[in-house]
Amino acid sequence: MKRKIFSVLFALVLVLSFSLVTAVPAMAQPTEVWVDANTCPATGSGTQADPYCKIQDGINSVAPGGTVYVAAGTYQEDLASWKDMEITKSLTLKGAGSGQTIVELTEGKMNGVEISGSGLSVVIEGVTFTKRPDADYASNYGLRIAETASTFTSLMLKDVEISHATASNVLLGGAGTFESITVEDSSFHHAGSWGFLASGQINSMIVTDSNFEHNGQVDASHGIGLDLAGPGPFTNIAVIGGSFSHNKHTGLGIAQASNVRIEGVVASYNGGHPGAGFGVRIDEWQGKTQNVLIENATASYNVLDGIAIQPEKEDAIENVTIRGATLSENGRHGLNLVYIYTGSNNPEMTDVKIEFSNIYANGGSGVRVWSWWVDMEITEVFDATHNWWGANDGPGGAGPGSGDAVSANVDYDPWLTAAVAGAKSGAIPPLDELDATTEADTVVIVTGSATVTVARYEDNPGTGFSGDIGKYIDVHIEPTDGVTEVEIRLYYTNREIRGLAESSLRLYWWDGLEWVQCSDSGVNTTDTDDYSGYIWAKIRGDTTPSLDDLTGTPFGGGGSPRIVGGTVYSVDKVSILMPWIGLAAALALAGVFVTRLARRKVRS
Repeated sequence: MKRKIFSVLFALVLVLSFSLVTAVPAMAQPTEVWVDANTCPATGSGTQADPYCKIQDGINSVAPGGTVYVAAGTYQEDLASWKDMEITKSLTLKGAGSGQTIVELTEGKMNGVEISGSGLSVVIEGVTFTKRPDADYASNYGLRIAETASTFTSLMLKDVEISHATASNVLLGGAGTFESITVEDSSFHHAGSWGFLASGQINSMIVTDSNFEHNGQVDASHGIGLDLAGPGPFTNIAVIGGSFSHNKHTGLGIAQASNVRIEGVVASYNGGHPGAGFGVRIDEWQGKTQNVLIENATASYNVLDGIAIQPEKEDAIENVTIRGATLSENGRHGLNLVYIYTGSNNPEMTDVKIEFSNIYANGGSGVRVWSWWVDMEITEVFDATHNWWGANDGPGGAGPGSGDAVSANVDYDPWLTAAVAGAKSGAIPPLDELDATTEADTVVIVTGSATVTVARYEDNPGTGFSGDIGKYIDVHIEPTDGVTEVEIRLYYTNREIRGLAESSLRLYWWDGLEWVQCSDSGVNTTDTDDYSGYIWAKIRGDTTPSLDDLTGTPFGGGGSPRIVGGTVYSVDKVSILMPWIGLAAALALAGVFVTRLARRKVRS
């Protein structure tokens, strides 16, 4: 009996002991950890007072979604024989700033930093990844992302510098699905091949104010700054600002992409590999690229083409608009539209146009349409109207003028008679108005629905219009049949209207022969932001100009002195008073003469 009681009591003790053990919670991972190279050679514990020596220790210990703070300094990691570091959880890796927090990657290893996992949200900010001082290059891939099947809710690279990878500074693997990618204020340079190579499924990607330069140092045939190469697809892509220059092959490459906006980029001085040297290239041979807007871009001094668009398959490229671009002094063509035809395939591209752009001083043509490899019959006609070709008399080649040449299958008339400094376009609705103050100090308000394009001229697009405020814009409304009124507002500063009566300011339009005052025009002198006011004109079917004239129409602002016959004549107050001053002087002299004559008579 005693044994039985003892056994029961012993069993209860074991149960209670097990319960107590399992009830003790595991130590929670910290949401913030710190790393500082000054801790080395000690290991550190990851607190702010006792930071880790190694970045990988911080990554391993931080809780998912936490932040690893990496102090300024130089770090060399060595996680495995083929990689220096890895990230397999959501986190923020935050350095002190690119050029301050420096991670030196190992030459000869396959990967510098591997990033992979499921449902990840990863931010890397303020870090430089580069080669070691005694090496020619870093690892083959600086950041290798989604080498294995991975999904990302978000991926951000901000103030990140990555350089000297033997192959690609950044590689987004084809096994990855990316809901959102953000690249901001970053630099990708001096890679052996690509600065940034993208594949996988990308549902949104925004690249702002980042530079992709001097890539292709080992393999020039793949020396591309940013290459959306595929396999994709890539959708909702925005590339805003930044430089894509000095690469051995291409500045910016695009394929399998839809809903793409490229704005304000510079893609110049690319080339070095035989048969290469493109600022921007759309090369479609796998899928389809469509709905692309390239706006206010500069692609100049490239060995071959400023922009090249080349289909290699049926239904390859559709709806590409180039607006406000400068394509100048490229070795071959400003815009090269080339069908890659083998004799058996059927390459297609449709709805490709360039407008309100400066196309001049290119070595071959301003715009050329042709086929390469095997000649093919081309029936598509491409819209290249409303461009400046470097000469007032228009393009040469198939055109009538002395500017850059155009080939057959290019519609170039009408052309601009002055260079463009910037342009912007938008649809109303959904926009309430087109705000082009950044590009042209202009706002356009439409009653109805239309696509509005506003461009700013560098110089006077007409003749004999002097003494104005020195601002010239172009307004294009398409279509006009759904519009009842357009109001154009051209903003000005006090400096720009110096010497003019502000109340007299009006908008004038160029009718092809002379500047004519808009029939319904006036001025609002209320200060707005950095402006002193705006000159307005309302355009309807019954005004001069009318809505039908808004198919690419120059406007300029002016005021007193008055504009006559297209010329501003300067009339100042002295000029107006001179006849009266002369009359007064004559009367004074006559009075003196009469007085003297009267005195003589009195003396006699």
